[in-house]
This record gives sequence, C-alpha cells and structure tokens, in this order.
Amino acid sequence: MTLDLPELADAAKDSWALGTGSVYELRAAAARQGWAELPMRSTDSALSALRPRSQADAAPNSLSAVHGLGEQPLHTDGAHLRRPPDWIALVVDQPNSTPTKLWRLPTSPRSVPWNALLNGIFLVSTGPDRFLTTSGGGRGVRYDPTCMAPCDQRANCAASFFSEAEEAAEDHTWNHPREILLINNRKALHGRRAVAGTTDIASRTVHRIGFTLEGR
Repeated sequence: MTLDLPELADAAKDSWALGTGSVYELRAAAARQGWAELPMRSTDSALSALRPRSQADAAPNSLSAVHGLGEQPLHTDGAHLRRPPDWIALVVDQPNSTPTKLWRLPTSPRSVPWNALLNGIFLVSTGPDRFLTTSGGGRGVRYDPTCMAPCDQRANCAASFFSEAEEAAEDHTWNHPREILLINNRKALHGRRAVAGTTDIASRTVHRIGFTLEGR
C-alpha cells in the first residue's frame, strides 16, 4: 500500500493518526508535499533513531538524561527551538512493547486555561540559546518540562494544566512493523512509558523526523 501523506495529515490535523510505511517512503512523500525536515539539534540530522538510554548513557539535555529508562513526560518535540516542528513522525521497523503516550489539546475553550497559555512566561534554556516564550500562541501549544521553566503565576498555571494532562494520556502500542505515527506537534503532546523489559532496552528503536510547513 502506498503511503498517502496528505490523507494521513488530514486525519492527524487535530491530534495524530496512524499509517503504514518506511522512513524512506515517508521522507519522499514529505518532500513531494514541500515539508521541510527540521533537526532537533544543530549537530544532528533531521532523522533520529530513538533508543532507550540510561541517565548515564544519555545525551546531555535530553529527556533520557533526566528520566533514563523510566517514564518520560508529555512534551512538544523541539520545544527548545524558537519555532518547533509542525509535525513529528515516529516510525518503527519492528514491533516493541513500550507504548508511546499521547494527549490531544481539548477542543472546548472552557477546558483550556487560555489566559495562562497565551500570557504565562517561560524561560527556555538548553545550551547556549535562552529565550522567553509562552506555552500557547497562534500556531498552537508548546511545552516540555525538561527545558521550560515557569517565570510567573500564569506560567505555573499552564505547567499544572499540562502536568494534569498525564491522567488523560492515551497509549499507542507498537504492535505491527512499518507503523508510522504522525503527530500534530502543535495540537498534541506525546511521551514514552517506562521501558518494558530487557528486550526493549536492547532492541527498541523508534525513528523520528520533524517537519515544518515553510511559509505557512
């Protein structure tokens, strides 16, 4: 079956959607749509192979450096960037037993403390680039407790809102080969459950690519 990226993106426009394909097929389809690949770190390529790491073995300033093989919190990928990716694609070649957890931004305005998200100030700090931002804006939301520190009471309220979202997170278990999980990175947060056993510690690999919709 040919990967239909426009159809998958339409299904994921408010949260996420599941498709089938390879990293190669995904990158080719994204290029045809004019999606630009975005590295998460300036020294890395846009394509990352995410594998379980202990705190001692993890890259500095990464979620694994803080949480190791334990559960990772809900977050926006690239929240440390001045413009995070619009889309995150997670791809597996083979099944694994460690779920990815997902949470979508509620559609009801009354369910979201928009005053806190739009006006609460966070300090983003990972490495040399430090800047102030809010967790909400015209393109959606951004949040990562690892790199975003609340600077005022409204930001504390926003951080509490995202922390409480953990209770509503849904699990996606990687049951099939060649699964693609396309996440709207500005409408949904994702994380990882604690690594499930020695097999996943040794072999779990999730390929990640971030994309921006340039000029949109």
